Amino acid sequence: ELETPFPYQIEGAQYVASKQHALLADDMGLGKSCQAVLACDAVGARDILVVCPAAVRINWSREFARFSPMDRECVVLATGRDRPGAQGVTIVSYDLLAANDKLRHELRSRAWDVLILDEAHYLKERSAKRTKVVYGHAGRPGLANACRHVWRLTGTPAPNNASELWTHLKSAGIYTGAYWDFVFEFCTGFDAGFGFKITGHKNVDKLKLLMAQFMLRRKKE
Repeated sequence: ELETPFPYQIEGAQYVASKQHALLADDMGLGKSCQAVLACDAVGARDILVVCPAAVRINWSREFARFSPMDRECVVLATGRDRPGAQGVTIVSYDLLAANDKLRHELRSRAWDVLILDEAHYLKERSAKRTKVVYGHAGRPGLANACRHVWRLTGTPAPNNASELWTHLKSAGIYTGAYWDFVFEFCTGFDAGFGFKITGHKNVDKLKLLMAQFMLRRKKE
């Protein structure tokens, strides 16, 4: 029996479904995965790739069963030898994706309807391998480039400072400038002798306008 979503979850799903690139940044515990599943149904997605931390892979297959009437096959990739499903939902961890070249090429050669990036703050470091794999690097396309919709879910979009938003804004085509341009525009800090040390943020109103182009964030209260 399907679970009934809350009105705010239906609203969130409609927002996400209306976007090619979205960042759902609701507080923890507000059911971001439920909203992503509902959004998949809203756009009629058949082929869905979920990239998430290894610990929540099984949880994701349950979420589709809990909230979607569409009978999609769910395949959880646990090792590099596992193959994605012919159609339906394929779930893979960030670590496996970064570690396994063959699997990565196989996933990248598919035209996915939706790419869900769960705990998207895992992609905050522009130099991390998993970020390059998902978002592309130095002009080379990443996994996200072949997907019709790219939806990011995280309760903490920038855990440490505003510079961690650059990878998401850049991959969504919202901010087109280079990383250091972004840092100098939106972060305060000082030259620490071995690089720029970020201490805070600035131009917050402009940053909020950029984020508002693809982010929905609701608080528990």
